[in-house]
Amino acid sequence: MARMDDETLAAQFAQTKDLMDLCTSEAWVRQSAQLETAVEGQVEAGTPMQDYARFVDGLTVEHVQHLRRTMRIQSLLFTSLQRWIASWNLGAGFEETYTLARQLIRAHLSQIDPAHPSHIDRLLAENPGASGITPAQQQQAIALLSQWLTSDDWQALADVAARSVSSHVLKAKQAVSDV
Repeated sequence: MARMDDETLAAQFAQTKDLMDLCTSEAWVRQSAQLETAVEGQVEAGTPMQDYARFVDGLTVEHVQHLRRTMRIQSLLFTSLQRWIASWNLGAGFEETYTLARQLIRAHLSQIDPAHPSHIDRLLAENPGASGITPAQQQQAIALLSQWLTSDDWQALADVAARSVSSHVLKAKQAVSDV
């Protein structure tokens, strides 16, 4: 994979004193375009991205379709989940409760039984694009989410919400005491 080396970047930085100035240089833009063309559009953001670029290059069409489907499912479910939990009026306890709920739902998604994919497929079919979620889809998603949450899950959500609110109250008390 071709990339601009550190020496080239250092020399350009020394010349311009601002890497963003390189974007206004026609020569730099042409060189960047040539580098991008040479690697068939696989431009990376430095050494840490090399493993990711190799991973992406190794994906099959089926993998990409599966990842997109998973992303759509999570987007639809987590949007509904966020709205649902917001309706519980948890205030300061919202963020931690929502974080735990997402973890629980991801765990349930990884262990879906054969009866649930049809519900998920129905939700996806009714929401083919990124045009948002309708109230009917929201209700269907919440019904599905509530089926997945076990008694232990509900207790864990209640516990984390209570701890979070308690923590915020105690921090407020401490802030007043420190004054």
